[in-house]
Amino acid sequence: MHRRQVLAALAGGLALEGLQLALGAGLGSVGLGACGGSTSGQLVDVTTRVSSTVALGEPWTTPRGFSVVLRRLRVAIASLRLLEEDEAAPLAARLGLIREAQAHPGHVEDAGVMAEQLSLGVIDFAAGDWQASGGHGIEGPVSAGYLAFDDQALDGVVIELEGEVATSTEPLLFHARVRGEELMSDHGAPEIWGCPVDGASVEDDARLALIVDPRLWLADLRFEMLPMMAEGVELSGHDGSRLSLLAALRAPNAWRFTLDAP
Repeated sequence: MHRRQVLAALAGGLALEGLQLALGAGLGSVGLGACGGSTSGQLVDVTTRVSSTVALGEPWTTPRGFSVVLRRLRVAIASLRLLEEDEAAPLAARLGLIREAQAHPGHVEDAGVMAEQLSLGVIDFAAGDWQASGGHGIEGPVSAGYLAFDDQALDGVVIELEGEVATSTEPLLFHARVRGEELMSDHGAPEIWGCPVDGASVEDDARLALIVDPRLWLADLRFEMLPMMAEGVELSGHDGSRLSLLAALRAPNAWRFTLDAP
């Protein structure tokens, strides 16, 4: 049996440990009629980084004029993928693709997956950026990024943030714990489709980065509507803060990808 195998996640977006993307050399053009273009079929290695637009402890000003500082930020991620075309993947990504290298050529390309990093786990930005090797890809063009959350790692919570907002008297403390079920896509899994990618194609030893953007997550929050509480206030749906946060988290541009050659 070949060592390289593809075990794509089953329906529901479950993260399977030990997954490796294996794309056999010599794959031809994309098989789906909806997908244009072709790839060279060359298997390549990918390194991955996850970073944030804001550092913990450093203030920034929201579009509404609030000075915000994050004290805690954790995100549970199951997988990151780069897709040749965003709309090519949903059906095939829900199937259990099991393929040996060079067997049934075109299956992975049909799924639209050009690169992926699996089993990231909980990323705690108190420790700085998350970095790892071990990702795999196939040379060729990309147009969109995909992010699947790991709703098992933190008992259903996939995003956890705490911070404070400057007021005229004392800082307003806030916190939020977002569950995977609140970020379900139309395909029934906690995931984000159609994330923008700065980079046109996967090349040998490519460097993939996901940039999470809390500035966008909190941009539209009306912090003046939150009650002042000594233990901090949960961003809930009672004052609209929760709805604003969830809408921002579901926006693809709040999760940007970059793709660079070494």
